[in-house]
Amino acid sequence: MPIDRMSAVAGFIILAVGVYDLTREFLEWSRTRRESEFRKQLHRLENENSGEQTLRKHLQKGLDLLCDALDSPGGFVVVCRGENFVVTASRFSVSVGSEFSESLVVCEDVSHPKDAQLASFAWIAPSFDGQTQVAVVALEKPRSRTEYSTGNLELLVEVADQIGTIVSLSRLQPRQISQLRELITESQASVTELSFIRRHIPHKKVTGFAISFRLGDNTTDSP
Repeated sequence: MPIDRMSAVAGFIILAVGVYDLTREFLEWSRTRRESEFRKQLHRLENENSGEQTLRKHLQKGLDLLCDALDSPGGFVVVCRGENFVVTASRFSVSVGSEFSESLVVCEDVSHPKDAQLASFAWIAPSFDGQTQVAVVALEKPRSRTEYSTGNLELLVEVADQIGTIVSLSRLQPRQISQLRELITESQASVTELSFIRRHIPHKKVTGFAISFRLGDNTTDSP
C-alpha cells in the first residue's frame, strides 16, 4: 500500500477513534446529568410532607421518573397494608389497588421475581423502614436492550430506598400529630394545676418557700 494511502487510512482511524471517544464522553455526561436531575427530583419528593392523602401522588411521580431514566416500559410500587401489599402506583402495568401476598413480593435485596404471576417483570427491589419491609418496586423487562445494566440496578435500589423513606414519613406524621396533641393536653393540665395552686396558697407563703429553697432551707417564712 502506498505511503500516502497508509497515512490517509491512519488519519481516518485516528479521527474515527477521536469521534468515538467524544461521543462516548458526551453520552456519559448526558446520562450522568439526567440521573443527577432525577435524584434531585426524587429528593424533593422525599422532603415534601407525604401524608396518606398525597402518598400515592408522590410514589407515582417517583415511579415515572425511574421508568423514564431507565427507559423501562412500566412497573409498579406496592405498599404493605396489613398482611398484603397493595399497588399504590403503576405505569402501564398492574392496576392500582391490586393486592399481592407477602410470599410474592417479600425479598431481602434486588432480585428476579420467582412467581409466575410476575413473569413479565425483570426485577423487584425492596423498600425498608428500619428492618421492616414496607414496599416493593417492580420493573418490567427493558424495551431497548436484553437486560438492565449494573448501574441501572443500582439506581433501582436507590429509588427503592427513597420510596421506603417516603412511606415511612407518611406513617410517621400521624403519630407525631398524636404525640403533639398529647403534649398539648399535658401542658394544659399543668397550667390548670399551677393556676389552682396560685389561687389557694397565700402569695407570701409561696414567696417565702421559694426564698428558703434557694438558700437551702426547707422551712418557709412565718406569715
